[in-house]
Amino acid sequence: MTNSRVVSTRIVDLVKLAVAQGAGLSSGNIKVFRSMSTGDEKILFTVDEARRLLPRVRETVRKAMEVCRRMRPFEAEVRKLAENATNNSGNAAGTLYSSLLVELQDSISKIQGLGVLVKSVEEGLIDFPHWREGREVYLCWRYGEDDIQHWHDVEDGFAGRRPLAE
Repeated sequence: MTNSRVVSTRIVDLVKLAVAQGAGLSSGNIKVFRSMSTGDEKILFTVDEARRLLPRVRETVRKAMEVCRRMRPFEAEVRKLAENATNNSGNAAGTLYSSLLVELQDSISKIQGLGVLVKSVEEGLIDFPHWREGREVYLCWRYGEDDIQHWHDVEDGFAGRRPLAE
C-alpha cells in the first residue's frame, strides 16, 4: 500500500471515528471516491453533511486564524534567527513561535482529518469535496459566512465560486 493510500485510509477511519463521536455525519452516508489515476481515496460530502460539520470546522478555523494572528509579530525576528541559525541557539521568540506553529498544525490536522480541505488559514478558506453533475467539485466556505452557499470547480478556486442554486 502506498503512503498516500495509508494516509487516505487513515482519513476515512478518522471520519468514521468523528461520526461515532457525534461530528454530525452519519456513517451510512460517508461516500469515498477512489481516483482512477492515483488510487487515492477522498471523502465526498453532501451539502447537508458539510453543513452539519460546519460548526466544528468553524471553531477550529477560528482557532487556527487566531494562532496565525499571534504568530505575525514574531515572523521578522524568527526569519532573522533562521538566517543566522548556525551562529546561535535561538531565543524566547523562536521558542514561542515554534509552539504556536505546533498549535497551528494541530488545528489544520483536525480539519484535514475530517476529509475537509484547508485552502487558506489566514483567509479562513475551506473546501468540502463534493460530487456535482458527474464530477468532483468543492463546496466552498469562508470564515465569517453563516452557511455553505457556494461551490466551485476544482481548478477554479475561490475566484470561480458560484451559488449552490446554480
